[in-house]
Amino acid sequence: MFKNLLHRKPVAPSQRRALRFRPRLEALEDRCVPSAGALDTSFGSGGGVTTPIGSQALAYAVTVYPNAGTVNDSKIVAAGWDSIGFALARYNTNGSLDTSFGSGGTVSTAIKSAASWAFAVTLQPDGKVLAAGLVQWTRFASSVDFALERYTTSGNLDPTFGSGGIVTTNFTGKGTNTSTDFAYAIALQSDGKILVAGTTTGADGPYIGQDNDIALARYNSNGSLDTSFGSGGKVITSYKTIPGSIGYTGVSSVTLEPNGSIVVVGETRFTTDPSPTGLPIFGGTGIIVLTQVPTVYDYSANPVRDVSGAIQGWDGKIVVAASDTTTDHADLARLNLNGSLDSTFGTGGIAYESAGPGALSIALQSDGKIVVGSSRYVNAAWPSQSVARYLSNGTPDTTFGTNGISAPAPAPFDQSTAVAIQPDGGIVLTGLGGPTGNEVFDLVRFEGDSPTIGWFAASPNTVTSGAGVTLTASNIVDLTAGATITHVAFYVDTNGDGKLDSGDTLLGYGTQTSTGVSTYTFTVTLTSGSYTLFGQAEDSYGVFGYPVAISLTVN
Repeated sequence: MFKNLLHRKPVAPSQRRALRFRPRLEALEDRCVPSAGALDTSFGSGGGVTTPIGSQALAYAVTVYPNAGTVNDSKIVAAGWDSIGFALARYNTNGSLDTSFGSGGTVSTAIKSAASWAFAVTLQPDGKVLAAGLVQWTRFASSVDFALERYTTSGNLDPTFGSGGIVTTNFTGKGTNTSTDFAYAIALQSDGKILVAGTTTGADGPYIGQDNDIALARYNSNGSLDTSFGSGGKVITSYKTIPGSIGYTGVSSVTLEPNGSIVVVGETRFTTDPSPTGLPIFGGTGIIVLTQVPTVYDYSANPVRDVSGAIQGWDGKIVVAASDTTTDHADLARLNLNGSLDSTFGTGGIAYESAGPGALSIALQSDGKIVVGSSRYVNAAWPSQSVARYLSNGTPDTTFGTNGISAPAPAPFDQSTAVAIQPDGGIVLTGLGGPTGNEVFDLVRFEGDSPTIGWFAASPNTVTSGAGVTLTASNIVDLTAGATITHVAFYVDTNGDGKLDSGDTLLGYGTQTSTGVSTYTFTVTLTSGSYTLFGQAEDSYGVFGYPVAISLTVN
C-alpha cells in the first residue's frame, strides 16, 4: 500500500577518496577511452543487475564502500524492503552478489510481527551498515514509527546496537491522533552519532500524506537517543504557509555541512492554495531547506516534486534537484550556507532545464559536477533508469551521454530511486524492476570520467630473475575538467586471480617522463612463471582509473 506514497530518496553519502579495484584484463594494444555516460558492460549483464529477494523486493537506496585496502573495496549496498521486512543486498564491483554478506549476498529482517520498510542506507567507517525506514505495528496506517537497523560487515544484525540490532522511535502524536512517523534519510556525524530525518503527522490528519511535519532524531553510536539533541533526542518542525490548510511536508535528504550544521531538504504541498495561480490539490508549492533546525527557507514558487539535495564538501553550498510538475524536467538550485540563492548558479541561483528527465536523486562529483538520477519514458510503455549530468554552473554536461543524458534501452518496469558515485567515477543507479507485485532489486552502472592509461608495456617482457624491467604507461588522459594525473601505480598479481585487488603487491609508482607517459623500473625477484602486472592512474580529484594489465614471463 505504500509503494506510491513512500518515494522520498536519500542523498547518496559523501564519497571519500579511495581505491576501487575493478577486474579488467587488458591486452598490449591501445585501449579505448571509456565514454562517460555509457553503460558499463563489465557490470552484471550488459551494465545491469536484477536481484529477486523473496516474492517481491523493492530497492530504494544505494551506497558504496569507500574503504581502500580491505575486502570491502567499493562494494555496493542496496536497501529496500521485501515481503519480510528490511531487505539489503551487497554486490561486488562487477555486479555479482557478495556471498560473504547475509545469505548468498542478501538479507531480510523482520521486526517482530510488524511490517517494515527501509528507505535509506549509509555506511560506518568500520564497514557496518545502517538502514533507516519505518515499522508499521498494525494494519492501520496510523501506527507507524521510525525504524533504524545496524548490520555487521557479514550482514548479521549487530547485537551491540539498540535491541538486537534494531531501534524504533515514536514521535508523540498531536491531539487525539497517533503519529505516523516515516524515516526517509540518514546521515552519520564525524563523532559517530546518527541522524535520521523524516516526517510525523500533525493534528489535522491521521492519514498518510496529510499535515506532515518534519521529524529529526539523533542517536548515539549504540542506538540510544541522544538526549542532548532537541527534546529527548527528537525535533519536530512544523511548516505552514497557508493557515488552516491541510498540507504535506516531505523529507528526502539529511546531510551535514563541513562545520557540522545539519541540513534537511524536502518539499511542501497543500490542499488549499488561495493564490491566483490555483495550484492543483497536493501540487508541489516549493522546496524547503532547513539549514539550522528549526529555521526554514522556501525559495521556489514553481510546482515541484521528488526533491533531493547534497552538500558541496569543499564550500558547504547546498545543491538541490527536483522534478518540475509542469514540464517534468529537472529544476536545479544552489544555496549559500545562509540559505540565500547562489547568484553564480543558473539564473539567480536556479537552473530550469528544458530537456531531459526529471530528478529523483542527486549526487555530487568531486570536481563539482552534478549527477541526477531519474526514470525516463524512452517509449510509450515503460520507464527506464536514466542519469543526467550537469556542470557546476547548472548547465548540461554535453560530454556525458547524449547532450548530458544517458539512458539504457527500455526494459519493462525499470524505475530509478537512488544514485551513488563510486571512487573511480562510475555511477550506480538502483531502483524497482519487474512487474507490480513481483518486483526485484534493479541496479545499473554507467561509466564516469576517470584517468585512463591508453597503452601499457614491459621491456623486456621475458626476463630472468634478478634482471631489470621497465614498465611504461602512456597515452594517459583524464576527461575530468581541471583534473591532472598525480601518479601511476604498478602492481603484480600476487594471488594469481587475474584482477587487481587488495591481495596484490605494489611494485612502486611511476615517474612522468613526458606528457601522458609514466615509467617505472624494477628488479625482478619473482620465481619462474607467468605473471600479470597492472598499471593504474590516479588524478588530482582522488579518482582512480580502470587498471590495465600485461603479462610478464620470468624464466
